[in-house]
Amino acid sequence: MIHIGSCVARKEKHFRLEINDLRFEKGYKYFIIGASGSGKSTLIRSILGLEECEGFICKEENEQHIVQSDPLYKKGLMYLSQEFALWDHLSVEEHINFTLSKGKSLKQQEQTDYYIALVNLEHRNKQKPHTLSGGEKQRLALSRALAAKPDYLFLDEPFANIDIVQADMLMRMLESEQKKEGFGMIKVTHHFVGIKDIHSMIIVLEEGKVAFQGTYSQIQEHTFSPWIQRWKELLP
Repeated sequence: MIHIGSCVARKEKHFRLEINDLRFEKGYKYFIIGASGSGKSTLIRSILGLEECEGFICKEENEQHIVQSDPLYKKGLMYLSQEFALWDHLSVEEHINFTLSKGKSLKQQEQTDYYIALVNLEHRNKQKPHTLSGGEKQRLALSRALAAKPDYLFLDEPFANIDIVQADMLMRMLESEQKKEGFGMIKVTHHFVGIKDIHSMIIVLEEGKVAFQGTYSQIQEHTFSPWIQRWKELLP
């Protein structure tokens, strides 16, 4: 479990995030939603230690504080954003080899082909990032994130710039892998595949604070803020 005892992030003299006692568990999916500027990206970047945050955030399995400078994979965390952060000098398969070996080897690893096939890049496995399309780069970044075998996978609208059909296919593949591997999945996304599942939790941020957290059925049962009510009307 990731436990946010408290997390306060400021922009100059103003609060942009103020969270108390928020928890993420392995095996669950979390949809973080809210209006633009409500603190969604700031929240996950603070958890990952990519933005300064005053407070207490740890992984309760080993009481390991995760706001620190260690690489994310050493904390059991992976982050997938709209910035791919690929390694220009490595091919598709070398990205996966390097990740599976925990940074020790570029040679073929036992599960390399599996993770490349997950995102349909078999025909591009020898190519380097500069030869890939934007969509192929996104798929490679996703494959690498899964190959790290994280305890928790954070997604910050990673498929915002690809077509809805491909985005839906990738989200459904992620759903399948999450059920198979049991990692926690925390998503800032407009793609709501799986939002109605009993193991899905919705977290709504408003002005940097949690306005709601609960299941799909719970958010349907009650009246909340005008923004939440409008969002409920727009759900597919």
